[in-house]
Amino acid sequence: MGRHRNDPRGLVNILIIAVGVALALGLVVVGGAALVSSMKSEALGPSDPPTSEASNMTATTDAKRKVYATIEFVRKVEVFAAGPGNTPVYWRGQFVKGDMREVLWPDVDVTIGDSSAVRVDIDGETLKLPAGKVTISFVEGDAEARSVED
Repeated sequence: MGRHRNDPRGLVNILIIAVGVALALGLVVVGGAALVSSMKSEALGPSDPPTSEASNMTATTDAKRKVYATIEFVRKVEVFAAGPGNTPVYWRGQFVKGDMREVLWPDVDVTIGDSSAVRVDIDGETLKLPAGKVTISFVEGDAEARSVED
């Protein structure tokens, strides 16, 4: 009967497997963290076209910016704002008392969980909102508010 010898590559194989498992777990953790942070971040609206001069970029962007409405939050409320069709979501989430958002897009629908939790100003005038959950549709800057059935 022969002697049993340990495989000289056995520890190396175990080390390679352990490094592979650690790398796979690391990728899962990094991917999960990126997914969670992307879900918590605020979506951006359409950007202005880039200018050729970096020094004039801020001035050009500010000059083109038009505020169609201002939404002031007086209580905690759920809000969702997106453009028509396959456009990005501009805002999504809960806003609290004191938060303020500007509507910078001419075509957007803003759905508010409770109309009494917000004050919407358009050109210095407060928009009258129906009670309950509402959607405010901005079409080329003009606003129309309607009740939403759950």
